[in-house]
Amino acid sequence: MLKRILDIIENKEHQRSEFKENFGKEVMKTICSFSNSIGGTILIGVSNDGTIKGVNADAEIIKDWMDRIKLGTQPQLFPAMNLIKFENKTVVEITVQEFPVKPVSCKGRYYKRIGASNHLVPLNEIIEMQSSSFNSSFDSFSVNESVDDLFSDVIASYFHEVKSRGRIELSDNNLLNLEKPGFIRKGKATFAALLLFGEHHTGIHIGRFRAPDVIIDDILIKSPLVNAIDDAMTFIKKNISVTFEFTNDTRRVEKWQYPLPVIRELLLHPVR
Repeated sequence: MLKRILDIIENKEHQRSEFKENFGKEVMKTICSFSNSIGGTILIGVSNDGTIKGVNADAEIIKDWMDRIKLGTQPQLFPAMNLIKFENKTVVEITVQEFPVKPVSCKGRYYKRIGASNHLVPLNEIIEMQSSSFNSSFDSFSVNESVDDLFSDVIASYFHEVKSRGRIELSDNNLLNLEKPGFIRKGKATFAALLLFGEHHTGIHIGRFRAPDVIIDDILIKSPLVNAIDDAMTFIKKNISVTFEFTNDTRRVEKWQYPLPVIRELLLHPVR
């Protein structure tokens, strides 16, 4: 990871990289520009000339930055962030991928990357971006990750379960099983594959509240979505009550506080 950062610094700022000493509005503009272009990397704690100065950052500060990015962009962006130590200094790597449904705005304004600079997108290009994205599907867009970056055990478990139901005829080759429905395109994963089987840097945040402003238990689930629903259900079941009834043949039947199939359906199809 450190070698990658040093390589980025050595190549200086360009179309896909930018250096900032601190997190601020200019970083937000660059995130927006990268998402409207071909993606890129921002190094926080590095001066424009490539000098590593470090930045005061930890997990809590990263969380605050992520919240600011989420609230300041539309559609909301969730770039990957990494804390990297270099000679007692901290550098934060922000990796932004090209967003499939363009344009993305930052505080109501649209930017794109030209060379090593961010530029406002003129109205005619905004309209063109919107038209190009009109028939695009977010989950069918290719990302930088390949099939090797996905979790093979999760993929194998998923297709084993699908095959056991007997409704779909599957190959013994899981790569073909991924390619057939479009999870893999030209050797690259789609957003759908990344969400289902990979490390996607998004999550499900669930909390139990005693009052509107008092939370007594919560969990942030970032596992692949094929596992995340089960993880979410486990947390919910831990936080709702259950009673037991006995039938005439002395079998014990669980009676949950809320119907579990309904809760699962809400997780899969949240009400907006």
